[in-house]
Amino acid sequence: MSLADPQTAAGPALRESLRQFLHLSLTPLGELVAVELAAKLEVSGLMLRFRRLHAANIQGMARAFGSLVNAKSSEAAAMDPERAARIAGLED
Repeated sequence: MSLADPQTAAGPALRESLRQFLHLSLTPLGELVAVELAAKLEVSGLMLRFRRLHAANIQGMARAFGSLVNAKSSEAAAMDPERAARIAGLED
């Protein structure tokens, strides 16, 4: 089975591999490129954003949001929805 082959890749495995690539490879590489690009262009605060790629992980972000807002355990209290959305990655 190849995760790159849509005929054999399972949906959850494919989404997880894309999420890992985004968070563990592409985002750190983008941060390094942004630093170099800012130095070359002589600008400060330059950021490369991969926000549109996060759509592949919307289910995970929604689950995290729901867990934060609807916490019912004795260890954690429910969180404010705005703060939960920021933490879950649903807001910029």
